[in-house]
Amino acid sequence: MALSQCNLTDKRQVAMDVPNRWNSTYELLATALPLKEAFSRLQRIDKNYHCNPSESEWDVAGVVHECLQIFYEATHHFSGRKYPTSNVFFPDVCEIHLKMIEWEKSDYDYVRRMVSRMKQKFEKYWDECCLVLAIAVVFYPRFKMNLVEYFYSRIYGTEAHLYIQRVRDKLVNLFIDYGGSCAISVNESNVISSSGVETRASLRDFDRWCYESRVSKNQKSELESYLEEARFPRETFNILDWWKTNSPRLPVLAKIARDILAVPATTVASEAAFSVVVVLLMNHVRACFQMQ
Repeated sequence: MALSQCNLTDKRQVAMDVPNRWNSTYELLATALPLKEAFSRLQRIDKNYHCNPSESEWDVAGVVHECLQIFYEATHHFSGRKYPTSNVFFPDVCEIHLKMIEWEKSDYDYVRRMVSRMKQKFEKYWDECCLVLAIAVVFYPRFKMNLVEYFYSRIYGTEAHLYIQRVRDKLVNLFIDYGGSCAISVNESNVISSSGVETRASLRDFDRWCYESRVSKNQKSELESYLEEARFPRETFNILDWWKTNSPRLPVLAKIARDILAVPATTVASEAAFSVVVVLLMNHVRACFQMQ
């Protein structure tokens, strides 16, 4: 009756909250917030209903819903059901990082408290994974280094160039490790030293020196050529097909792309991702919307 009197077009039932599944909290808030007027009307027509949240509690619910939304959307990208390639993860994780920086300055004390604890968990993940995620997005011909530069400039400010260079250095090392040419071809099995057969790993510094010398002489490597090419237009695009088609032209990079794009963002179910959020939510936010 309350729904009918309010003439609401969205008449979905309020989702049930499951304490050990944070995404159920988001779904609860997402379905309850549009029904705010109906809850108020229900309190007036049903004397046995005493659970209508106050205005301040509705405000809290709205803020928490906004905080959880970015995690909810990110987990859909991370979901194993769709098996996305790893280039899609970097923007999501960067947006979460930026949101946390924003929430640290929130006008709401409970948001600042929540974020201070969330950030400890997030930064551990960020420190361990951000480099892999950044490299993965470089192998997306639509973005290459541009998206890394864009997000790092927003996250790190004046120190962004240090982190951008770190990504570039790792790309070069990865390129060399996968057999990136430094214009010198040597049959490694025939290279003998006093300690036995020298491996390519023992010549990594030499390979890097060759690479840098080649770049300084404007002899572009496969990696440099790829990074300097125009970015692919943002239209319907299959990244795996692109690398398959371009593998004859970029054979070493295609090998790297094959491996790096297969790295999963998480090995747990989507509802378990960011589960620390559950602990940090205010208990009274849940209680406000529990159906009696």
